Amino acid sequence: MKIILFLLCIGVVSSLRAQDARDSVNLPKERRLISEKYTMIQDTSGKIDTIQKSRSVSELFYIGQNATRQSKAQHQRSGTAFRSHWRGFNFGFVNYAHLPEARKDLELDWGASFAMQFKLLRYDISLSKRNNFGLTTGLGLEYQRLRFNNDNVSLLKSNGNLGIIRPLDEYTKIQEIRRSSLKNLYLSIPLLLEVQFPQKLSRCKRMYIAGGLMGGVRMHTKTKVVYDSESGHKYKKKNSGNFNMVPFKADAVVRIGYRRVNLWGSYTLTDMFKDKNFSDLHLYTIGFGVTI
Repeated sequence: MKIILFLLCIGVVSSLRAQDARDSVNLPKERRLISEKYTMIQDTSGKIDTIQKSRSVSELFYIGQNATRQSKAQHQRSGTAFRSHWRGFNFGFVNYAHLPEARKDLELDWGASFAMQFKLLRYDISLSKRNNFGLTTGLGLEYQRLRFNNDNVSLLKSNGNLGIIRPLDEYTKIQEIRRSSLKNLYLSIPLLLEVQFPQKLSRCKRMYIAGGLMGGVRMHTKTKVVYDSESGHKYKKKNSGNFNMVPFKADAVVRIGYRRVNLWGSYTLTDMFKDKNFSDLHLYTIGFGVTI
């Protein structure tokens, strides 16, 4: 009888050890690495203590690296990272906020004066745990075409001074002027704050409001006069230069949009020209845009 009981005890102990081994194998790799570093011992009083063995630096590094990868993968799958609506294309109509009486000759044809913005690069910084509020910067290009309402008007820099000229009086062999314009090309650098709502929806379905500053570095400026000669042929006369324009500009920008479409407006805080005779000329733009 004693032999039978002894054999039964050995069988029960062996069965428990086999079950523990199977459980250990079924654990995830990270948990197995941790569980193997613990030993369960029983003291004379019957209490159970846990003694943690030392972990190697390589195993800790592996666990941390794997956890980071899983977190990044889950973060990408959830699509919750803050992404602004900066990159895309904008089109808007341009005019002066205020035109002094002495500069009425430079009045713009608002329907034919426009700005096109090509927003190429974007860098976003999340400022909220919910990833629906953040800071945006990037890089883009802005092209302006300012068409004068009076066709017989253009700008010319002479002896370091900017002046208004009359192409019909200045140039020979001009029968009729079709249009006259001033064109600018800027490198744009934004610094905008954007909030998106509601937060629960995906980024492509949210409404958003953005506002801030957009700096511009003037890269190219020219005047263009399109006219018919006395023989009836069409010609274009172009003059490139800085025309005493300010090399940098700063625009206050506000944008409101839904999904990939937005309405926007900007106001140029800086003067358009350095020449004192042409001071206090500030442009504003109103238009729409598409985000990609």
